[in-house]
Amino acid sequence: MSRLSYRKVILVDPALLRLIERVNERWLAAGYREAPFADICAEALVALEPFRTLDVRRVLAGLVEASPSLFRTARHTADEVIPLYGGPRFVVALHVWTDSIGRPHSHAWNGAYQILSGTSIQGDYTFEEARAIDPKLRIGALRARQVRALTPGDTVRVFRGDKTIHALSYVDRPGVSISIRGLETFGTLTYDYWGSGLCVETDLQDEYADIKIKAIEALWNIDGEGCFDAVKRGLLAADPRTGFTVLRRTMGHFRGTSRVNELVECLAEKMGIEVSFLSDALGDIERDGVLRRRREQVRKLDHRFLLSALHLATNREMVHDLLREQYPGSNPATVLRECIAEMAEQTVDGADSLLGMPLDAGVGTILCLLLDDGNLATLLARLEARNEFEDIQANKELLLSSARAIKEFSILRPLFA
Repeated sequence: MSRLSYRKVILVDPALLRLIERVNERWLAAGYREAPFADICAEALVALEPFRTLDVRRVLAGLVEASPSLFRTARHTADEVIPLYGGPRFVVALHVWTDSIGRPHSHAWNGAYQILSGTSIQGDYTFEEARAIDPKLRIGALRARQVRALTPGDTVRVFRGDKTIHALSYVDRPGVSISIRGLETFGTLTYDYWGSGLCVETDLQDEYADIKIKAIEALWNIDGEGCFDAVKRGLLAADPRTGFTVLRRTMGHFRGTSRVNELVECLAEKMGIEVSFLSDALGDIERDGVLRRRREQVRKLDHRFLLSALHLATNREMVHDLLREQYPGSNPATVLRECIAEMAEQTVDGADSLLGMPLDAGVGTILCLLLDDGNLATLLARLEARNEFEDIQANKELLLSSARAIKEFSILRPLFA
C-alpha cells in the first residue's frame, strides 16, 4: 500500500506512518498468517521506538481538528482507547488512562503494545478451567504469575484467548500506550477474570439482561419493598448467565441486609455452584468497584502506585517485590507501612480516609502493627506494651474485632492473604 492511500484513512504522523508500513510489509511477507503477528508487532515497536518518536500531542490535536472527509478510521467502545489507523488487517490505537483500572482480562486478537509515557503496573495470570456453565460463563482457578512495573519503551506481546491474561493499572495521570492489534478473532471471545475463579465474557450483558436491569432500577425507585420479591422470582426464571448479570448489577440495593444472602443462594442453586464461591465472586466485583472509585480521589504518585499494586497483586510478597523495584535501596516493608499510614491519615470528603476506613488514630495504630505481624495475640501484647489504649484486657474483644475487620478490608486484602 502506498503512502498516499494510507493518508486517505489516517491523519499521518511520520513516526506512525513508519510503524504502520513496517508492520504491514513484514506481515504481508509472512502471508498474513496469525502465528508471527505478535512478534512482528513487537519487533516494529522495539525497533522504531514510538515512545521516543511519536508526537502524541500532535496526533491528538490532528484528530480534534480533522474535517469529516479525512476522518476514516476504526471504532472502539472504550473511552480510554483512541483508534489512529483502521486498515484491512490490523488497527493501531492510543490508550490514554487516567483513573481507570484494567481488571484481569484476555483479548480476542493477537498483537503488541508499548508504554509511551508514565508507569503502568501489569499483572500476568493463568486460568485453569474446571467447567463451563456455558461458553460465556466459566468456572476455574485464576493464579497470578507475576506483577511488574512497566515504563516507557517496555513492549508486551499479546496472544488471543487464555494465553495472555493480564491486568493494567497506570500510576501517572495520564499514562499513555500504543497498541497494534489484528482484526481477525477466529471466534475467540474476550473475557474478564476474577480472583475467585470466575471467568465472564466481557460483553455478557445482552438486551434481555439489559431490559431486566433497567426495570429493576425503575421498580426500586417506585416500590423498594416489592423490588426484592420481583428480583428473586426473576432469578428463579432466568438462565444462569442472565441471573448472574442481573444480580451483579443490582445487588447493591440489598447489600447489608439478610435479603442479599437469599438472592445469592437462589442464584448459586440456579448456576449449580457453591454459595461461598458465588459470594466470593460477587465480593471480588464489589472490591474492583471500590478500588476504581478510590483511585479517582488519589493524586500522590506514591499512593497511586501502592493502590495499583494492591489491586493487581494477590499477596504481600508480590507487593513487596513491586515496592523493591520502584524504590531501590529501600526496605519494602518500611515503604509499605509509611505509605499505608499516610493514606490512613488523609481524609476524603471530610469523612473516611483514602483507604476508605474511618479516620481514627486507633484504627491507624492497629493497622500499622498488623502490617508488622498479623498475629492477633502478638497485636494485643504490643498494644499493651505501647500503653496507647486503656485497659487492653477489658477491651480485648473490641480490639480483636477491629483487627479482624481491618484484615478483611477489601483494599488491603493482598496484605493479609
